[in-house]
Amino acid sequence: MTEILAEIRKHLQEGSYRNEEHVRFSLVGRILESLDWDIWNPRQVFPEYVPVPEEDNKKIDLVPHHL
Repeated sequence: MTEILAEIRKHLQEGSYRNEEHVRFSLVGRILESLDWDIWNPRQVFPEYVPVPEEDNKKIDLVPHHL
């Protein structure tokens, strides 16, 4: 994990991440995958999850299936 965080820090300092989607895919996805989330399994990870659809339209970028 230390190597991954060092590389992410380097990319942040270089301004390599261009937008939110780039950050989510290249940064968040990478960290979650290193924590053994199967980010490629649609039954395990939900992108753009709406926790309380009746109350608002706020979304959580990525959540594990068990939430």
